[in-house]
Amino acid sequence: MMKVESLQYDTIFKKAFQRVDLFTGLVEDFTGIHLEIDEVENEKVFEPPIGRVKPRFDLFAEDKKNRVIVEAQHATSQDDFERFFYYHIIAMAETIHTSKDYRFPKVIITLVFFTEKKTPKPDNNILVQDFLMRNLQGEVIENAGGLKHQLIFVFTDPSVIWKFQNHASNG
Repeated sequence: MMKVESLQYDTIFKKAFQRVDLFTGLVEDFTGIHLEIDEVENEKVFEPPIGRVKPRFDLFAEDKKNRVIVEAQHATSQDDFERFFYYHIIAMAETIHTSKDYRFPKVIITLVFFTEKKTPKPDNNILVQDFLMRNLQGEVIENAGGLKHQLIFVFTDPSVIWKFQNHASNG
């Protein structure tokens, strides 16, 4: 039996997923996006900073079409969702370099792995916040413009993963 190290040890997480092959595999598994990158940056910050709070991204990579951020957190604060939403929009805003063109040049994806926080929706350990145009009934409006930016929260609560593994193996 192979021993799997807990994600709460973010140094192990960062070291493992800083490898390009593992990072691109992780991103492709969660998003379907195949990144074409040569490196994964660790503890990335934007210089000059954008806004009053300077985020530091655990893992960061981008190619010509995509910018992907991966965070591993054992955070349990009430503002966790807002904090990572802020990180995500800062990563989006940083791509705009002139007031002559406000279109985002890349899809921005942020994956946040919570190691201690329980999902707010039982039996759903992956929650997605996207930036698609919708009508008031929640239906996506195709061809409304914009890129499919996503903020993905992954809750690594062992009880949810156990349910998933049992369900997958049974059927």
